[in-house]
Amino acid sequence: MNSDEPIAEELRAVPMPPELVPPQGYIDEALRRRARSRSYRTVAAVLAVIGMMAGATAVMGGSGGGADPAQSPEWTSSPYTEPNLPRPGGGPLVVESFTAGPDRHYLLDRDTGVYRSVPFRAQVSPDQGHVAVTDGVAYGFADRSDYLTHGADAVSWPAGLPGYSAFFGGLGGLMTWSPDGTRFQLPPVVAEDPPRIVEFVAYDVTTAAFTRTPAPADVDVSHAIWAADSEGYAVLEKRQGARPALRSLAVDGSLGPRTEIDGDHPVLAGFSPDGRYLLYYSSPDEDDRRVRVMEVEEGETVLSMKIDDADVRRTIVGWADSTTVLCQEWMNEPGVWERIAVPDGTVDRGDAAWPNDLEIGGIGPSSALPPEAADLGF
Repeated sequence: MNSDEPIAEELRAVPMPPELVPPQGYIDEALRRRARSRSYRTVAAVLAVIGMMAGATAVMGGSGGGADPAQSPEWTSSPYTEPNLPRPGGGPLVVESFTAGPDRHYLLDRDTGVYRSVPFRAQVSPDQGHVAVTDGVAYGFADRSDYLTHGADAVSWPAGLPGYSAFFGGLGGLMTWSPDGTRFQLPPVVAEDPPRIVEFVAYDVTTAAFTRTPAPADVDVSHAIWAADSEGYAVLEKRQGARPALRSLAVDGSLGPRTEIDGDHPVLAGFSPDGRYLLYYSSPDEDDRRVRVMEVEEGETVLSMKIDDADVRRTIVGWADSTTVLCQEWMNEPGVWERIAVPDGTVDRGDAAWPNDLEIGGIGPSSALPPEAADLGF
């Protein structure tokens, strides 16, 4: 079905998982590290929808425009049958979606515990019931079960959505669901002269309406993540001759006070589920690349660990729970999942991570999987 009607009327009634937060910023880390070095592969998480472009791109309503990507009548979903999927044996988390190559996208069927092919990359909502998808040009939304069954025919492509784009060689927007699962962050509107973000855009799946948040003209904002309460954003302010600063950005465009953070070019990754901590990490532009955690109320860094050097190669996934950061460590093949305790920094090296040639598109809770698929958990 192709419809401009809201696709998530029932979203209000579905309880959210108590702990897991969509891992914001994971895709930026994966793509930027891949560009930096081909000596090791990284995984892409959440939704691989950010194209890193060198020049400024103005997205003023974009190319989404309500176009409905075509789907062949012969399209049917098929299971992923290759033997390289790790089955760690059980754990609280599971990979929700992944890409196995060009136009080979897979989504977990939670009823059967089988990964099945889908036509577009998919990012699963926090309630696990819906997906945001992109065909590389437009953004659409669908009920998860309908998408597995009907493919593109189940996707609603709302008119007026900004198209597939990115900020001028930077991070722009992180294209993620809000923690409460009602809105999806889209590429920002950017200006060319001078190149800067002028507006952040989100789509509300419960009302089928856009929320447009202006970026103050006198502040140089590099990117934004959802606020912990899903009301507005947290943005990174770049400042000449001073440390970068974290600031809240309300929906009306008003800014909160500055809190300076460490690093020359940090990337905001997301708040812990309880909102107490902020996770961020160094960009590839920095020599001393680190993952850091700040205690929000005090504005103090409580954890700082190497991302990559001669001894370690880490990809930051996000929050596993309110006091645990999830990473993949790739120094040796195969990589392993790491859980870093906050704030003491204890590292628990656990099950084997996924193969480098499978790009992870999202992590979710494994609690509702059928018994025969419980061993997919890690």
